[in-house]
Amino acid sequence: PKATHKRYKSIRGALIGQGELKRTGHDPLFGINHTLAMLRDNIKRLSRKTWCVTRKPEVLDDILAIYTCFHNERLTARPAKR
Repeated sequence: PKATHKRYKSIRGALIGQGELKRTGHDPLFGINHTLAMLRDNIKRLSRKTWCVTRKPEVLDDILAIYTCFHNERLTARPAKR
């Protein structure tokens, strides 16, 4: 009930490459969009066009817990390449 709601003005993206990132330099939704894209890519059951399905919610919870552990220990533990 006491949450704050922030709105950001949309900036038209480029047709080629990552022009919108070059223009603005900061995308407040990039982190969550990137994380959800990694989830969809790494957990095939979450892919948009696939035959893989999870019928039981408990099984999906287990799969997400395993992926979360993998993501936190393996993917985010590495130092960033520069």
